[in-house]
Amino acid sequence: MTLRDDIRAGFDRKQATLGEVGDARHRLMQDALAARDHASHRAQWAAGIAAVLIAAIVITTFALIRGVGRPHATPAASPTATAQNLGVSDSTPILVIRESSAYQKIDAITWDGKAVGKLPFDAGDSISNPAANLFASAGTIRDRTGAVVASGSFGAKFFSGTWADDEVHFCLMTPFDTPGAGGVPTTLKLFDARAGTARDVLQIGTVNNQSFVTVAACSVEFDRAVVVQSAGQGIGTAQYWVVELSTGKILWTHNFQESKALPVQIVSSRDGQTIAESQGLTSTLFGLDGAVIGHIAGSVQIFCWDGSLALVDPGTGGGPATIVRISDGSTVWSGPTGSGFYVYSYAAQPDGASLAVGLHNPANTDVKGFTPVDLYIVAPDGHVVAEMKDIYW
Repeated sequence: MTLRDDIRAGFDRKQATLGEVGDARHRLMQDALAARDHASHRAQWAAGIAAVLIAAIVITTFALIRGVGRPHATPAASPTATAQNLGVSDSTPILVIRESSAYQKIDAITWDGKAVGKLPFDAGDSISNPAANLFASAGTIRDRTGAVVASGSFGAKFFSGTWADDEVHFCLMTPFDTPGAGGVPTTLKLFDARAGTARDVLQIGTVNNQSFVTVAACSVEFDRAVVVQSAGQGIGTAQYWVVELSTGKILWTHNFQESKALPVQIVSSRDGQTIAESQGLTSTLFGLDGAVIGHIAGSVQIFCWDGSLALVDPGTGGGPATIVRISDGSTVWSGPTGSGFYVYSYAAQPDGASLAVGLHNPANTDVKGFTPVDLYIVAPDGHVVAEMKDIYW
């Protein structure tokens, strides 16, 4: 069995128990990798396990590329909305968590940690846009009421797109099936979830049974996308491109030669204007034109919405996860210390600068296939707005 097959097997075992909606792809890949080696995000980082971990973050639900079908989107015909169970407006960003006692129910909280109701449907197999007011699966896109907004082919078993920062569009690489060892070229498409339309942006990258292409950032506001081509066996990055969405023009690219060195993990800010290349225990930051703008110790996991802060996993299993300022590398917040803590899930507050961080606590154990985390909502000044222990997010 190849490494890619091993990861896929772990992914499939988790598919029926998908929990948190926003950023579920990150947790899925970490769980799948844990099936291969339970020591993910631990001290083995420098010894080679990092290769798999790095690949996991670059991959946005790469198991989807086994699916067959030409992606398209069609508006739903006269959807009938169910009763709205949330106490906030549709435009108010929320985070969604799964109840520990009733796994099929999805609770909603706002970014100040206040409970605001429940989703009236089980969104567990969906990936939400940043505000969590649209939820996409492989075949449908629903709003918060559960009404179908659009239908189409957006992945094999799960949604394989990357939501844009306008909350309505998403980027998707096609095809997302496995065409064999020879591979086929892939095309970046931009979908409008509410209008049910899509357009080709650029043919770029190649998918085969050993590699895949994904989108690290999709920004309608800043007219940019970041497309990532995996290296062989799906480990690390072979190349990535910064693309202008309106024209398909390649603005700049970095190409990596495969070697015995640790693979490179790519994480982009939501606007595609800051990119972290993480290798081993160091992240190099690149700015608007592809020039180096700084270095950070540890592996960048996500940037806040305006790109001023980054969540960093030290990758050692002993040091705390931190939130740092991009401008000077100073630490804004530090998570708990101790062996076994690692970054498991995360999200950036839309149109804000707060970050939500889900840390795996070694004192907590998986229940019914769900991995519990300690959730911290951290304001840009470093104070913890809300903290929730032992939840599924």
